[in-house]
Amino acid sequence: MPFLHFLKSIDKTKEGSGVRALQLLRRDWSPFLVHFTSWEAMAKLREWYETHNDSTSELSDWIKDQLSTADEKSLAAFETICTGQGTSGKKGVRGLLANRPGGMSIYEECVCLTECTIPGLIALSEIYGRFGFVFRKDKIYKLGGRPCAYVDPKHYEVLKKLNNNILSGPQFSLYNKLDLESKDGKRLDFTHDREWRIFTDLEFKKCPPEFALCPSNFLEKVKKALPDTHVIPLDILYEWGA
Repeated sequence: MPFLHFLKSIDKTKEGSGVRALQLLRRDWSPFLVHFTSWEAMAKLREWYETHNDSTSELSDWIKDQLSTADEKSLAAFETICTGQGTSGKKGVRGLLANRPGGMSIYEECVCLTECTIPGLIALSEIYGRFGFVFRKDKIYKLGGRPCAYVDPKHYEVLKKLNNNILSGPQFSLYNKLDLESKDGKRLDFTHDREWRIFTDLEFKKCPPEFALCPSNFLEKVKKALPDTHVIPLDILYEWGA
């Protein structure tokens, strides 16, 4: 137990500091939220994961090439976010632009983040791209961000009907469908994403990132794109045992 860090976390002048100190003792809890930059960039690698069952301890040249290409695409997305050169209707906005999750019209536009701890982040980066922005959870909460809920198909359909008749705005958009007993054998389970959503553009002037994440060979480029932010190399964390 990291006893000294626990004591240092308790501030008797601040309400709730004892709860925060207890939370920090848990290695499966994080005070941070992370947004990774490019789901599309990792598409070919995700396809490879799904179709190959052999060991990946020795990566083939093909995988190395694909990862290099994906990293370059993710870096381009990262730089676009930092410079505010987004879609034509929102150019000049330095930050993360709200979009509908999966392009599904049933959901409100939002920015998706994850509250995974470091080992989970490393795994998610291999799905959503290895460049990311890290924010304080309490700051995102103050701006309206909330954790998603995962419900079974029956309750999801009830909530869907309520959304058409009673619920308005983003309430329904915090619900994700969870199905562990699907008849076709395909599980629908994204609970590992530990997702939060905020239903507005996340502008850096209102909520600047605490840290940035990237592969170590892109450190200088990421520092240039986001000069006032500390950068954490993901692969070094992996080597360190995260």
